[in-house]
Amino acid sequence: MAYLIKKNKATNEIIYMEYDLHGYKFAPKKGKNTYIDVKEVTLINPEMIDSVLSMKFSHVFNKLFNRVVEIINDDDASEDDTMLVLGEVELLRGILLNKYQGFLKKEKETLFLKKLGVLENELKVKVMMIRERRLAMEEELEMNKGKSL
Repeated sequence: MAYLIKKNKATNEIIYMEYDLHGYKFAPKKGKNTYIDVKEVTLINPEMIDSVLSMKFSHVFNKLFNRVVEIINDDDASEDDTMLVLGEVELLRGILLNKYQGFLKKEKETLFLKKLGVLENELKVKVMMIRERRLAMEEELEMNKGKSL
């Protein structure tokens, strides 16, 4: 059961209405000094939903961006590490398309998808470089092996 609480500013009257509200639902983080136990919050204002999801996406994206930069700048990064981070990019893309799609504005959704696309492309280039380096090392080993016999 969901409740909509509105307050009339002129009379300071509070109106309680019982509704089954449709909107973005989430469980808020529990703080140390909370006096009210809130299990679920439903946002119905589209502007507020867009702002909350944008902040949430930006926070997750920044963490992922830092990991991508770390992998790209690491000359000793393995293909497995790179593929793991690439999987995280794809996971975030899936969350964006499946969970947030109906709530975000189209412009923001497109912007977020472009950002993820750039990260994905950079990681794919890194995977190709790692594979190229591995093949070159294998060829060099074969050449040295043939000379020593």
